[in-house]
Amino acid sequence: MRAPRVIIAVQFDKVPLKRPRLTLNHLRERDNHRCAYTQRILKPDECSMEHVVPKSKGGATEWKNVVLADKRINNIRGNRTLEEAGLTLKIKPHEPTAKPFHETVRANLTFPEWEFFIKKK
Repeated sequence: MRAPRVIIAVQFDKVPLKRPRLTLNHLRERDNHRCAYTQRILKPDECSMEHVVPKSKGGATEWKNVVLADKRINNIRGNRTLEEAGLTLKIKPHEPTAKPFHETVRANLTFPEWEFFIKKK
């Protein structure tokens, strides 16, 4: 069955928003590749997802409870709280804002016919 690759919806005004999934790559983007404790820019192999409230103490894996941290600091901290480990956060965890769907699709443009319809940055 043939289907068109582009359909123009003339009166469509609701652009779907898409919130990024919680992955290490998206976490790196949110925290600008910086360690939440030292603010040092981290290479991809130095990064780890750090739970502010440890999972063993009831912390959830959600945007407001995770930060990007140096693997060495994460290993030293273990399952202790920030106070017990003597650490302070310099980057506050937050949920990233949802982006219009066309901004998230642009990087993975599947069909060249879509280029005209997707806003350029």
